[in-house]
Amino acid sequence: MTTTKASPATDLNAQLAAIAELQPPGRLGPLVKAAREFSPEAFHTALPSTQMGPEGPVLVRVALVSDSYLVDLHLTTADLEFDFTLLRAVKNYRVALGEVTIKVNEQDRRYQTARIQLMYGATSVPLVAELTYVGMDRAQWLDQMKAGLPVKTVLSG
Repeated sequence: MTTTKASPATDLNAQLAAIAELQPPGRLGPLVKAAREFSPEAFHTALPSTQMGPEGPVLVRVALVSDSYLVDLHLTTADLEFDFTLLRAVKNYRVALGEVTIKVNEQDRRYQTARIQLMYGATSVPLVAELTYVGMDRAQWLDQMKAGLPVKTVLSG
């Protein structure tokens, strides 16, 4: 039996399609297009970041990953805004796990949270790229992060 492996572009397109379902249509596509125009490398991974909104999780950022770069797409601004981070410049990979409870229609909802901070730049004034999660399946999100931004790969530079 022969197994056909999906191309990285197909994997990225599937990841972007799943992420696009988490927000109103039309916002993610133009940001990805603009980031691709600036990037000297093709992206192979898309990682969503959610934060707590008034009634539950809201998609706020998407990180695109290439072999050398992490690009943070900002979805909460009206402009097309994104930051490039050189992966080999990351000096610290910080993980924080927790929970938050909010009241919606007089009922408590408990959500799992996660935050991954990638600190880079000068040690006196570090810069931070941050990926966040709020939802009910943190383990799946963490698996995406570990596959897309493996600690060993990120900190080997």
